[in-house]
Amino acid sequence: MAREIPRLSRQASILISKPLPLFLICLTLAVPSATARGNTDRGMAAPGAGTSSRNSTAAVRMPDYLGIAAVMVRDGNYDKAEAALSQVNTAAPDFDGGTYHLLFGLIATNKADYQKAIGEFLAAGKAGYEASIVSVYLAQAYYALARYDEALAAIDAVPDLASYPALYGIRAECFWYSGRKAEAFGVLDRATSLFPQRDSFAKQRLFYLIDLDLTQVAGEAATTYLSRAGDDADSRVAIGEALRRSGNPMRAAEILESARIRYPGHEKVLLALAQAYLGAGLTKTAAIMVEEAAANNNVLYYEAAELRRMAGQYERSLYLNTLVADQSKKARQRFDTLLSLERYEEALALVARLERLDSFDESIRYAAAYCAFRTAQYRLASDYLAGIADPVLFTKASQLRAAIETARQARIQYF
Repeated sequence: MAREIPRLSRQASILISKPLPLFLICLTLAVPSATARGNTDRGMAAPGAGTSSRNSTAAVRMPDYLGIAAVMVRDGNYDKAEAALSQVNTAAPDFDGGTYHLLFGLIATNKADYQKAIGEFLAAGKAGYEASIVSVYLAQAYYALARYDEALAAIDAVPDLASYPALYGIRAECFWYSGRKAEAFGVLDRATSLFPQRDSFAKQRLFYLIDLDLTQVAGEAATTYLSRAGDDADSRVAIGEALRRSGNPMRAAEILESARIRYPGHEKVLLALAQAYLGAGLTKTAAIMVEEAAANNNVLYYEAAELRRMAGQYERSLYLNTLVADQSKKARQRFDTLLSLERYEEALALVARLERLDSFDESIRYAAAYCAFRTAQYRLASDYLAGIADPVLFTKASQLRAAIETARQARIQYF
């Protein structure tokens, strides 16, 4: 049976920070046994569990802090594990330096201090901990630091690589980000043949195809992958997002529209679909998607109203604006929409409210001056312009002052 690599709790964030989230390692924490320096049974026994050579009297007097730390690491209590390790007597004749350093390495890994983790894992190896297990952990730490050549070397040092399927994924990533694309595909082909029941390699391959802008091939691969992987909403969203970021928004929309049919009202699907349509310049269609999502999450009404405004659907935007809960955002958005509709008197009536909500910045001040000018309230317009200092707005304000003066003179001559 294949073993799982001990899970790196920060691995997901590391992968997301890549140009594309190519794959996600979700692995069970399986801390190797303390007797791993020569023991071939590397199952679920905790480090330190086999260090029972002390006599019974010493065991009663001194807790097995190493064993306690191992249990704490397995349970995810890293702070308690570190506290227990601080109590270990490193000068004792039976001190297990390999397990001691390995546990410190796992704690450092959990804190995303991968440089320290590497030092601890190397120390564990020097102290006699089984080299194969140490290499597994080193590979992950080197990969997390984007030290791909060293990660590959660590993976090469694992003699029973097929026992750790996820290492094939890391190996492919290292080749990929080192610019060795063909070798990355080769690793995934090998992994797929060894582990046909695993879908993660097909997904990783799919994202590589997208990254290479092989849209047609990627589309076919996506269809195959989704038919095998259970076709869940999150998978479709991930594939759609990758296609959109690669510059293929309509291909992304095809994948996401099918997800919308399968999972009606699914917020992630609808928002990803809105992004795809925006990328294709279909603002009105994007607005429909966000409005549909807002029916179950009223926080989204602001975005839905904004998209309607961007699409020129001002009346619909004003309606959706009435459903926005954030009063400051609501007032500002309504003000902007009324300006777009050239309903200057109504926009001007909102200025006092914007002031009360602390939303009266210089851009609003200039817009209010313009509204006052368009409604022939020249003195009020001049008053609003008096407080503008922003260089760009100041230039516009100067031009508006000239227009106000011209209008005043024309009015005087007319009457």
